[in-house]
This record gives sequence, structure tokens and C-alpha cells, in this order.
Amino acid sequence: MKMKNNKLKGQRIKKIRKHLGIKQHDFAQSLDITGGYLSEIETGKKKPGIEILNKLIDRYYVNIAYLFTGKGSYFIQPEKEQPFESESKQPSIGDDIKILKEMQWYIDNIPVVRYAIIEFFKSYLYDKRGMIEQEVENFKKENPDEKNK
Repeated sequence: MKMKNNKLKGQRIKKIRKHLGIKQHDFAQSLDITGGYLSEIETGKKKPGIEILNKLIDRYYVNIAYLFTGKGSYFIQPEKEQPFESESKQPSIGDDIKILKEMQWYIDNIPVVRYAIIEFFKSYLYDKRGMIEQEVENFKKENPDEKNK
């Protein structure tokens, strides 16, 4: 199933590149990778790493949800840096991406943070197993292509 997911992500990246009207070589250069490597991503032979995903978001405002699910628009609108107007307003996916990028930096560079996040994650999965399993089942019902993961 992973190979299929890589192929789908690659096809979506290619679709975005063509939508932007950028040649493969130029697009690869903008992502700081070779044209050959981009070709392997677009055909599903290689998986785009977090650095490439970050560059797609930062440089082209690619909607990461679209890359992973095929749902929604290709792009997100850049958001203005403003505090929440009210406590009831939910953070947008852009807010989550900023936090995830920061978390990724700490995981990659600070071992004590990496350890703490992993331990929290394991503990959370153990403590909330029933709720998480229900969410997984709901996700599988809504996304039948993802069932066999």
C-alpha cells in the first residue's frame, strides 16, 4: 500500500507542477533536488521527504492535505499573522503546519525533545486507545482507499 500512496502523492505533485506550468528541471531546482529525483517522486519510485514537503508549502503554498488525500484544492492561501479574534475560532491547517514544522526541527536537532515527544506519543496512544481506534475506523469508512495501512 505504501508504494501506491507514494505513486498517488507523486502524481499529485506532478499535477501541481503542470498546473503551475513549470518544467520538471526548473521545479526540481526550486526544491533543491535533481530532475531525476523529482522524476522518481512523480512516478512513485521515491517518497518525498519532509524537507521537500516543507519547500512545496513554503514556496508554492501547496495544500498538504491535498497531497496526502487528493481532496481539496491544490493550494492554500497564505495567512496573515493575526491573533485569534475569539477563543471559539479554530486554528487553521496553516497554523498546524507552522507548529509541525517547529516540532520537526526540535525532533531533528534536540534529542531530549525527540525523546519526550516519542514518550508522550506512546503514552497518549496507550491511554486513549479506544478513542483512537474509533477515530481510525471512522477515517477508514470515510477514506476507503486508506483501509489497508
